[in-house]
Amino acid sequence: MARHCNENAFKENRKVELGWIHNGKQVRTAKGGGTRKIELPRNSRKEEVLDKAKTLFFPTNHALHGSIVNFIFKLTDFSNREIQNETIEELYESSKVSLLRLYMVTKKKRFTQYRKSHCSRSNKDTL
Repeated sequence: MARHCNENAFKENRKVELGWIHNGKQVRTAKGGGTRKIELPRNSRKEEVLDKAKTLFFPTNHALHGSIVNFIFKLTDFSNREIQNETIEELYESSKVSLLRLYMVTKKKRFTQYRKSHCSRSNKDTL
């Protein structure tokens, strides 16, 4: 019996499922999240994947949870491991999955701490 090779391994693009996790909870489709199946070049890295996720989940630079500028972003895999600088192809090879699932993980920036420390510093400078 002849063995069939994985034709997807030789394609220029690979399919990826992208999801969104905000404050530790998956954002559901009804709230602008859900899981999206996309194709990305096999040599895509973290920043390219995050850029694509941002355009999908923040189509007008704004989502139900707020403006895109008010968030801290990171990219994780299905096991909640933060992606560093691996390519899509390297992630497929290391995970051994047939369809790679990645998550854009967001957390709101804390502006109040910056404002308080910045204001107290500027007041000391003027005194």
